Amino acid sequence: MWRSFSINHRPPDRIVFNNLCVHTTLGASLWPRPDAEQRKQPVFISISVPLSLKSAGSDDTLDDSVSYGTMCKLAEKIAKQERGFGSAEGLAEGLAEGCLAAFGSLSEVNVRVNKPRALLHCTSAGVDITRSRFPGDDGGKEDVYFLEGLALSTIIGINPWERVEKQMVHLDISLCKTPEHKESNALEFDFRALASRVSDHVLQSSYQTVESMATAIAKISLSCDEDARAVTVKVAKPSALMFAAAAEVEITRTPADFAISPVNLSELGESGRKHRAVIALGSNLGDRVANIERSLKLLEAAGVKVVETSFMYETAAMYVEDQPMFLNAACVVETILDAGNLMQLVKRVEEDAGRTKTFRNGPRVVDLDIIFSDSLHTQIKASDNNGYELIVPHMRVQEREFVLRPLADIVPNLVHPVLGKSVTSLLRSVTTGASPMYRILPFPASPVSSAFTWPLSRRTYIMTIVNSTPDSFSDGGTHFVSSTAATYEQQLENTIRSLHRAVEDGADILDIGGYSTRPGAADVSEEEEIARVVPLIKAFRETDAHTPISVDTFRASVARAAVAAGASCINDVYALSRDPDMLQAAYDLAVPVVMMHSRGDAGQEKDYSSYDKVMDGVRAELGEKVARALRAGVRRWNIVADPGVGFSKTVDGNLAVLRELPTLTATVGGAGRARHPLDHLPVLVGTSRKGFLGVITGTDKAQERIMPTAVTCAAAVQGGADIIRVHDTREMRDVAKVADALWRSNS
Repeated sequence: MWRSFSINHRPPDRIVFNNLCVHTTLGASLWPRPDAEQRKQPVFISISVPLSLKSAGSDDTLDDSVSYGTMCKLAEKIAKQERGFGSAEGLAEGLAEGCLAAFGSLSEVNVRVNKPRALLHCTSAGVDITRSRFPGDDGGKEDVYFLEGLALSTIIGINPWERVEKQMVHLDISLCKTPEHKESNALEFDFRALASRVSDHVLQSSYQTVESMATAIAKISLSCDEDARAVTVKVAKPSALMFAAAAEVEITRTPADFAISPVNLSELGESGRKHRAVIALGSNLGDRVANIERSLKLLEAAGVKVVETSFMYETAAMYVEDQPMFLNAACVVETILDAGNLMQLVKRVEEDAGRTKTFRNGPRVVDLDIIFSDSLHTQIKASDNNGYELIVPHMRVQEREFVLRPLADIVPNLVHPVLGKSVTSLLRSVTTGASPMYRILPFPASPVSSAFTWPLSRRTYIMTIVNSTPDSFSDGGTHFVSSTAATYEQQLENTIRSLHRAVEDGADILDIGGYSTRPGAADVSEEEEIARVVPLIKAFRETDAHTPISVDTFRASVARAAVAAGASCINDVYALSRDPDMLQAAYDLAVPVVMMHSRGDAGQEKDYSSYDKVMDGVRAELGEKVARALRAGVRRWNIVADPGVGFSKTVDGNLAVLRELPTLTATVGGAGRARHPLDHLPVLVGTSRKGFLGVITGTDKAQERIMPTAVTCAAAVQGGADIIRVHDTREMRDVAKVADALWRSNS
């Protein structure tokens, strides 16, 4: 097919070998015979690596290149090793690891493993992966699971003669998934199930257009794997044109293009390999946030994967009302345990997390209830002699808003098999008046700070900026504290005094940063950044254990040190994507994280012409990073979205983001559509004193942009912002109060 080429964006030089044929044991083959996984089959291996060939091309030697013959022999040796591989993806991982280990000059390697005898009606099936020498630096390349040349006979076409006789169609399907480094014995992607579901549909269909057929196949393919992020489908009609090989269409779709429920428990449980369950979470004693997080960590330590989490809610107690408020949430888990064994594990986790028996429906440190499972009709009595009984679906779920509301965040379309109603319908039936529960942003306690929760949508919260940098664009280093300065003690005392003044003026949270992100700012080492922020946090915590502190950093080491010192939140302008260890840190620390949209340097990458609107680009790009964080285990209730006003956007782009702020986290497409990663997330907006305001007003000095900031803060509140990030605390507190009175719902 046609490929465009630009001299300014030429592709890198590459070393390539294609379709090395080896015979090895590699999982399922043509016929599902009992010994299929132990029998050798032909496999085609292709490897491609980017490598500058300028020197080798000039010198006509291999000194600065890589011998593709040596690489080919290495691939053959790896593929034929005695222990074999359990899957195509396992072999691909082994080949990538082997090439990177053997050739030190390679930064990355692309491996394609093609099984030509995998399926009866396909010419091939396999995987295509790219792996980097440096973990996390995959450049956004995704793993691809493909079926090629699936040949089926069906009625297809708009002409009368095409409606009376079947003709052949040839299908290519490629599912894209986030890279997952797998062991050699990893379970193989179920190519046969994908081919079978697509084949069953096509053979019974009678589409008039290949466009409609391709769209239906894309939807079916995405529903086969909940981790799939996109699918490309090509449909070819070889008999359509007399003098052409085929008429073809090719489309790419994502789950957001279809009404696909985030989790379909009944289908996902049919594989027989793993089970899915929905668990309700609750706590109303002690540090409620930490109790729930500790329980999830204990489940994960026991091998249970938490694949989805809801938002978190504060709820008045039901049944026995004279007790503390509950925090409630829900999660979807994946496990090899059946429902009975999962229930026993859940009970052990409750005990390990500190739950002791009280009275029925009484207070509890933590409460975990299995609400649904892939065995939707089951009644199991535990075998641990404690008398626990599990009935799935939970018998009282239909009357409990504190269960249904979190469930609606993660499985809104799941239909109760007995009542015949979806979770969303059941929730509507129990919320006829004012809701007794509300969504919150949870902050866990630390040894030096208290636990607390922020009710969302009640009022706008004020985040006060504290730049402990000498080159801040807005305050000229007013809050800079340097441990090497002769006046260090005086600097620290003055800054702590200003932090207390900010709290008195109305700051709900202090955002302390030691690394300026303005264009052209000087680089700062990790050690220096820690030295700038940690002493401030420790000193402030000695006199105030209640005011939340956010650490403004993109580095995992700084975040860990700051939270250990008493910080309650992480504010990352790169949305956990610049430091490869930041995702793990956010998961481990389990504090709220502000994920901001940016494209690197604040003053660059401002072209959004590939999108219809700037906000479309923000939603797509920030949504990708939020989805990545969720897959890494960061809880949904801990994520705050920031559209990144002033970062990677023109003046008009910044104004467009503010105008269209309500669409940043709005559900698009109505009931039944797949959830966008940003849907309903709380929103932070930071416009304070920024350069685009100076361009509009002609104000050069950042300190003189208070009134323009006030206008944009009011606009942010009207657009639904939950938090505004400001320099001028007292003034913007008053702006927020008036804006809340005008536009904020008190329901």
